[in-house]
Order: sequence, then structure tokens, then C-alpha cells
Amino acid sequence: EVLPDHMLLLAPPDPHGLTEAVAQGIPLVPEVDPFKFHDQVKSMYSWEDTSQRVEVVYARALETHDDSLVHRWHRFYQCGPWAGKIFCCVAAVEYFLWKWIEYWWPRENIDIAYDYPTEDVSTQDQYCMLSKKHGKQQ
Repeated sequence: EVLPDHMLLLAPPDPHGLTEAVAQGIPLVPEVDPFKFHDQVKSMYSWEDTSQRVEVVYARALETHDDSLVHRWHRFYQCGPWAGKIFCCVAAVEYFLWKWIEYWWPRENIDIAYDYPTEDVSTQDQYCMLSKKHGKQQ
């Protein structure tokens, strides 16, 4: 559905269907002009359009406000009869682990890691510093 019908060959998602589709597609390879396909795809899509669509998706994602633990468990639970329960258990374990770590190492006692000024240092200089730090010789 992303490409026009003449650019793809669909198959059922099973071994026999995939084998049939590959067997049908191999003889078509010599007939395909990749440069023509490239020009067609280039005319169908643009970075501006793609970036606008991505922006809409991100805006919708940011509009979801209910990120409470109960709401997340509800979403996980709906992932299937077995997987949903497993996901809920994993989320519960991670939540309790997070609370345990916060109890023993409170957030306010953790030093903030400052950003390294990469714009002032060349890539070669960064490599040299990392090599020296890890005991590697150049």
C-alpha cells in the first residue's frame, strides 16, 4: 500500500505463499528498471510531506496525557491473553524496582552529569582522549 501495484508483489504470510511470490518475482527482475522505479518513487514522496506527517504523529503522541501506572497496566493488559499479563508483571516489577532504588539512592543525592562540549573538540581529539582513558595505544 506504500508503493503502486506494479512495484510490488504481495504474498500470504506463510512459507508456501512466500515461496510462490519469490518464484513469481525472480523472472521479473530482468524486466525491472531500477532507475525508472527510483524516479517514480522520488516523484511520489517528498521530505517536506514526510516531515509534516511525522510532526502530526508526534503532536498526537504529546496530546496523550494519561500516563498513570494504572492506565499503562490497562494498556499492557489489552496486549493479549498471555502477553498482557506478562507485560503487566514486568511493569509491576520495574515499578517496584524503581521505587526501591529511589528509596535507597534518593534522586537529590545523585550528581548531575553535565554535557561534554563536543563542538569545541575534534573527533580525533575525542578518540585520543577515549583511547588514553581505556589504556589503548594509538
